[in-house]
Amino acid sequence: MSTRTSARKVSSSKISTAISYLQLDSDEEMEDTTLVNSEEEQEEEDEEVDEEEDEGDEEEEEGDEEEDADEAGDGAEDEEEEEASSEDDNIVRQKWKGGTRQDDELEDEEDDTDEDGLPATVTVPQKRKRGRGKKRDHSLPPASARKIQYTICIFSLDQMHKSKASRGRPQNRIIDLDSDEPWDRIKAQTLAKISDVLNPTQLQFDDYNVLFTVPHHLPDPLTLNEDNYPRLVTNALEIQKIPVAKIIVEPKIAANIAGNEQNDNGEHAKGKKNQERDILPANTALNAQIGAIRARWMCPTPGGPCGSVHCYVSPTDPEHFPLGNAHVESWAAAMLKGSQFAQIDKPPRNDLFDKVSPAHLAERSPLLQRRLELRDQAAANKVPAAPQVHFNFPPELANFLRPAAPIPPVAPPAPMMPVPTTTMLIPHPFVPGPHLTIMEFCNKYQLDNDICVRFTDEKFKNTSAFKYVELAELKEMGFRKGEIAELKVAVEMWAQMPEQ
Repeated sequence: MSTRTSARKVSSSKISTAISYLQLDSDEEMEDTTLVNSEEEQEEEDEEVDEEEDEGDEEEEEGDEEEDADEAGDGAEDEEEEEASSEDDNIVRQKWKGGTRQDDELEDEEDDTDEDGLPATVTVPQKRKRGRGKKRDHSLPPASARKIQYTICIFSLDQMHKSKASRGRPQNRIIDLDSDEPWDRIKAQTLAKISDVLNPTQLQFDDYNVLFTVPHHLPDPLTLNEDNYPRLVTNALEIQKIPVAKIIVEPKIAANIAGNEQNDNGEHAKGKKNQERDILPANTALNAQIGAIRARWMCPTPGGPCGSVHCYVSPTDPEHFPLGNAHVESWAAAMLKGSQFAQIDKPPRNDLFDKVSPAHLAERSPLLQRRLELRDQAAANKVPAAPQVHFNFPPELANFLRPAAPIPPVAPPAPMMPVPTTTMLIPHPFVPGPHLTIMEFCNKYQLDNDICVRFTDEKFKNTSAFKYVELAELKEMGFRKGEIAELKVAVEMWAQMPEQ
């Protein structure tokens, strides 16, 4: 292709040079100017030919296949152009040999050309330079937006307090969004589903741990935020059939606690009363007695030898007896039973208070006190007597002169006492004791709160209904063996023997 182009340029330059030489005979001044111009044009055309040859060489290296096809189709044109260029050379030689005659003829031709309205000068057409070939773009056109199905799994605050194995299933919501949706759109849709499921008082995205996964592409959860959102969309679009992704919403425990405290403060500011703690009446009375004991028995010498804040000082013994939590609770429980068991100035008689005073060791139990009294009484009534002499004879000597005693008949065996087989809560022959409510009964006989709650759940109001309760029914009500045993002991203490 470069050879054909250069041949055309050379033939055109020869024609223009011949015409300029013919005009020099008629006008010497124009001859000088034309020669100079023709030489300059020849130099410029040669430079252009060289540049185009270089460009042609580069084009040949980039597109050999296109040049081969063009050379095959343009072979005939190249031969015609070469013949035309040779004819032009012959005409120039003849004109140079002809001299003035040919100059006149050329002038006549120029005049004819001027008369016809055609330009006197011949304009050499310049071929448009062919730029460097552009590389083909093999990239695919941008894909259109696709729908992505998001499954939002929302956990509640109660589930977050449990272990992962015992949380159970979250509440799921599904939304469909285009892949070109901005981050604010999916953030708003996620908050809307959180509000629908959890209905929080304050809806903030930072109060939740929001994670995402993509099946077979991102199995490990990543934090969903504005930076990771493009990664979510990219991995979801790699699924050919239906792009899907999973969003996991977990409430932050600290954030919810702070929100609840703010709500509580807001409610208090509006004038609402504080909700009292759910404390049983028995525990309220016990706490009151504990407070009274601690207020009464403050150590008179703080930092003294006892080393305790609360201590008991006996009227008969100045030694301080430190009071721990177990001592105070036992003292308060005994005071609830009655004044005969303990008072504010008189501790109970149990193993916790054995060291209160050595003078009170005999009062640890009524049985021991009674035995000590009998011993002292026997010692006081004892009178010294004369020495006694005892003679011991063997039994055979006494019965030597007596006739043999008849063999007594064998007595029948004593009947066995029947084992009580009663199935009622109140054993035979006891009858119901004083009328008490279930709460009073449990407090009086120090029964666990669970026993009171079970009777209350079964709609028992007072102890008069105990005479219709069977032991088997207690098991159906959910009582444990230890609770049944304690309940039977309390019922025996509460029940009464029938009057004769």
